[in-house]
Amino acid sequence: MAVNHFETRNFTADKEKLMYNAKLAMFSNGFELKYEDIKSGFIIGKSGFSLFSWGENLHITIDDKGNVTIKSESAMPTQLIDWGRNKKIVHKIFASMATLRV
Repeated sequence: MAVNHFETRNFTADKEKLMYNAKLAMFSNGFELKYEDIKSGFIIGKSGFSLFSWGENLHITIDDKGNVTIKSESAMPTQLIDWGRNKKIVHKIFASMATLRV
C-alpha cells in the first residue's frame, strides 16, 4: 500500500463553491483533474512524475455540511516513505482553498 496522508476541515460555503475552489486549488498546485462527480462531491486528481516524486494521487470529498476531506497518496504503490510530501500537499491544497473567494 502506498504512503498517504489525509485530513478533514470544515468550510462555511456551499458544496458547489467548495467543489469549484477545490478544483482551482488542485490546478494551482500542479494537479490535473482525472474524475469529478459534483452530485456526490468527489474529485480525483493526479500529479505527474518529477525529479523528486513518482507522482501523487489526490482524492477530495466534500459533503453537504462543508466538510472537506483531502487525501494525498503516492502514485507508486511500493513507496514506503514520502518524507512528509503527502502531508505538505494536503496542507497546500487547504491553504489554497482558504484564500480563494468565489
